[in-house]
Amino acid sequence: MLSNGEKKLFELINNDMLKEFAYLFQNGVSINKFAENQAGQSLLGSAIEKKAYGIVQYLIDVPGLISQRDRHGRTPLMYLSRHFDHKMINILKLKGVDLNQDVGLGRNLLHLAATKKDHRIFDMLVSIGLDKNKVCNRGETPIDTLNRYSSKEPEIAKISNQ
Repeated sequence: MLSNGEKKLFELINNDMLKEFAYLFQNGVSINKFAENQAGQSLLGSAIEKKAYGIVQYLIDVPGLISQRDRHGRTPLMYLSRHFDHKMINILKLKGVDLNQDVGLGRNLLHLAATKKDHRIFDMLVSIGLDKNKVCNRGETPIDTLNRYSSKEPEIAKISNQ
């Protein structure tokens, strides 16, 4: 169960209120930095999903939050895969977040991007250095996943193994 302070933190994320968030996070009584909301999202996962850019920049510097899995087993980066926001990707990259980290089942973000209908997301992630040769638990590279989804979605251009 969330404390009143933790509930307020999630409310501040929804409204992208960085100053108030930072003050409460640092000075609030009974604040657990690993708190999860009723949907099971961590503070950082929620901030990424809500595109609360300033709060994400603030929370990235808190040890342990970027690798924290929520009760559903999701890392904060998995919430990025819902919208692949370019600004958020740049913030995470500039803050030194390993965008190739395992987001579940041996996959990286590129595996998740490969399932989207817009291959430009895939190309953009490759261009910033995500590993297109990482093999997931299923034995697939992101390129394999892209090709599998491309065969189902003719509007997706197949990516070569270059």
